[in-house]
Amino acid sequence: MCEKSLKSILDREIAVVSLKPHVEKPIKELEIEVNYATYLLGRLLTCKNNYTKPPILLFRHIIEMVDAISVMIPKSVVIPARLILRSEFEALLSILYILQDPFTYEFRSMSFLYFTRKTRLRDTKIIKTLKVDKNINPEHRDMAALFDQQVNLDNDVAVLEKLLSSPKYAEIRNEERKKLKPKNWFSLRGGPISRETLADCVGQRTQYQTLYRMWSKGTHAVELDNQVILEDGIEKIRELRGGTEFQANMNLALNFLREAIMELIKFYRPEEMENFSNRRMAQLSDDERKNFNDFISKYK
Repeated sequence: MCEKSLKSILDREIAVVSLKPHVEKPIKELEIEVNYATYLLGRLLTCKNNYTKPPILLFRHIIEMVDAISVMIPKSVVIPARLILRSEFEALLSILYILQDPFTYEFRSMSFLYFTRKTRLRDTKIIKTLKVDKNINPEHRDMAALFDQQVNLDNDVAVLEKLLSSPKYAEIRNEERKKLKPKNWFSLRGGPISRETLADCVGQRTQYQTLYRMWSKGTHAVELDNQVILEDGIEKIRELRGGTEFQANMNLALNFLREAIMELIKFYRPEEMENFSNRRMAQLSDDERKNFNDFISKYK
């Protein structure tokens, strides 16, 4: 049993100590914004009907992702934070699209719920099949049985099938038939055909073309060139807990969270917009205020 890591590959202590002076202030700012977001979520959830509204559930997901980044960066877990940023960005795209127009809000919300529940039904059926398939690896069958201890598979399938066939999803089912089983929930009614065109539709094309593509390589483990660096002309394996883009990761996490906050305030609690702006301005330096004014101008 190894009590210590190989220092040339992973030196946890040095990684944390070397990064600490650079991240203390921005991490505090990130935590403050997460704290505010939790109170906003709490206010949104005072209305019981909001518990099933996709933008609010997606907002909770964003808060959780940003909170995770605020834990990872001080530990110098910089590169893996990209994967969390990708998830945060995807949730933001969905929020922006659903809240884009009050006239399409209900349909897009229902489309999101229908497709996510349909995916859950498919996955539950697969696990149910694995549980009884005698031809599969016994370990895999045991994993399916373990899942069944947490969720009653038979009951889950029955509930989901009844829900998806209910009248409230009739319009979604009709649109789905017209599109010949579209892959994405946002493709109904002439919507974007891919996540790339979704990003373009909500004004996030640049972020998708540059950042999202890079993050996706890490998610799918094809960013192999990044595992090796050149040092004095010699190839060397990159140390773990490294990465110089910690500041960029924190800025992106913060900006995505702020954009989600602004969207939800504008749509659900517009009376809070002025208070939110004033609170933010009071916390910023003169240079930061100019940037924030530019950011918030599109919401006025």
